[in-house]
Amino acid sequence: MRGPTYWLVRVIQWASTIACLILIASFAVFAVNKTSAASNHQAGQIRGEPSAVPGAPTNPATTAGQVAPTTAGPTPVSARSKQAPFHRVLDEAGETLRSPFSSVTSSSHSEWTVQLVGTLLALFVYGFALRFLARSLGAGLRAA
Repeated sequence: MRGPTYWLVRVIQWASTIACLILIASFAVFAVNKTSAASNHQAGQIRGEPSAVPGAPTNPATTAGQVAPTTAGPTPVSARSKQAPFHRVLDEAGETLRSPFSSVTSSSHSEWTVQLVGTLLALFVYGFALRFLARSLGAGLRAA
């Protein structure tokens, strides 16, 4: 008969797997959104459109007689993901899983650094440490 420790080990293993899948999917959505926005921005620059990113350099061909660059930048990832319920839930779940590690990246101004470091630390803890804990508990079952 399987005791409560066996089920605890199974729950920890499943929680670890689910957390890792959420983190990977959340980072993948972030990366796709950021690279898509950057690609659209670069395509606009090539077409000679004024820069839509606040604080970004404008097209040198823009003169006083032409249309001034807009200050409305591309839709942020969080605002864009709120359009799709799945993306919103995925972003919130990923952020919740990365939140214990936010102090490590609090001084960084790069979204990529914050996302990547937070995701890697969370994957280490939820993927490696929880699995190690589950294996340790499982070894105690076999020894008993």
